[in-house]
Amino acid sequence: MYRALGQIRGVRADEHAVDVAGRPGSGFLLTGTGGNQEIIIDPRTYQFVGYQFLGDGRDIHAPGSWGMALLRQAFVAGPGIRP
Repeated sequence: MYRALGQIRGVRADEHAVDVAGRPGSGFLLTGTGGNQEIIIDPRTYQFVGYQFLGDGRDIHAPGSWGMALLRQAFVAGPGIRP
């Protein structure tokens, strides 16, 4: 899937991406007229670790920018059950 992302017109690899939790990763940056968006993965495991909307720039701290970071995952016994 990530190889396919890199082949989409307008998407470029960002080897120095940082998620909103401050963790480094590999990113796939899509720049566009609606704003810049980035998916971030762990470069060792290739697991999804975050997403960010960067407005017109690349600064997560700029007005209108926001993001989310996946900090923890756990298996559970069923829907609505917490670890």
